[in-house]
This record gives sequence, structure tokens and C-alpha cells, in this order.
Amino acid sequence: MALIAHNLSFDLTFLKHYTKGEWNIPAVDTLTIARKRLARAKQEYKIASFKLGDVASYFGHTISNAHRAQDDALAVYAVYEALHRIEAK
Repeated sequence: MALIAHNLSFDLTFLKHYTKGEWNIPAVDTLTIARKRLARAKQEYKIASFKLGDVASYFGHTISNAHRAQDDALAVYAVYEALHRIEAK
């Protein structure tokens, strides 16, 4: 099991606070991966930024209610899957 997040350091701040710092499961940051794998798309102005909404949109996923847990979680998963497909090629 692993935590998948976009801008992991932001989420870990809250998780560590509420778990009293005891957070030691593997974690994946889609923001870090997107910055590496989509650098050329950013240079070519195909993606405006590496914000979750922009990265999700780049892959054809729309976030109906940004910053709402369920919608953001679904978007992070969609981005993770799309970034994984890029790696697999």
C-alpha cells in the first residue's frame, strides 16, 4: 500500500500532525513525476502549470469540484495512471 498525492509535502504536513509524526508508509508524489515527465509539454506551452487541475486537464480529466476530497482523489489517481503509461512507453 502507498499514499499517492499531488504535492505530497503539503499533504504530509497535515498527516504527520494528525498522526503525531508516525507516518511511514511509502508515498508517491505525482507533482514531482509530472515535473520530470511533462517538462517538454510545459516548454512547448501544452500545459499551463503543474497544478493538479492543469495536469489532469492535459490528460483529459476534468475536476468538477477542485479541492474537494473525492474529486481531487479521483484526479490524482487519473494523473498517476496517465504518468505511469508515459513511463511504460
